Amino acid sequence: MATPDEAAFGADLDGGAFRAGVLQGRWSLLSLAWPNAVIAVHAPWRTGAPDAYALRFELTNYPSDAPTATPWDVLRGVLLGPEGRPKGHLVGFMFRTDWEGGRALYAPCDRVAIAGHGDWSQQYAGWMWDASKDITHYLRLVWDRLNDPEYTGL
Repeated sequence: MATPDEAAFGADLDGGAFRAGVLQGRWSLLSLAWPNAVIAVHAPWRTGAPDAYALRFELTNYPSDAPTATPWDVLRGVLLGPEGRPKGHLVGFMFRTDWEGGRALYAPCDRVAIAGHGDWSQQYAGWMWDASKDITHYLRLVWDRLNDPEYTGL
């Protein structure tokens, strides 16, 4: 029997917004072993860069608590190292390794990042997490950063 947070996440995966993102080639679910889900967010072509970056989401108490996402090396099953992270002004800042050891994205919808940035609720009000959001809220921000003209690949 699914827990309430697991059921809520499953409903979001079955929902139109997540499915539309899959059909549009924006993201894809790679694995789900509650409370973790690995989702690949697709990136535009850049020489030598992957076509997607995997994020390992921790979803305990979803959606009441914001998810947190770890950039993930799917082949090795570990935190993605600095050499494998996307580069460019905005996306590089989001995928930084000099904050929290790189274990979470530096984003106003990430549980770990929100905890240390009380001013973000006003500065980034549109991107802050609340219980009315679904996983596509987070995925859209990552996809937007990867599709920023300043994204350079690796």
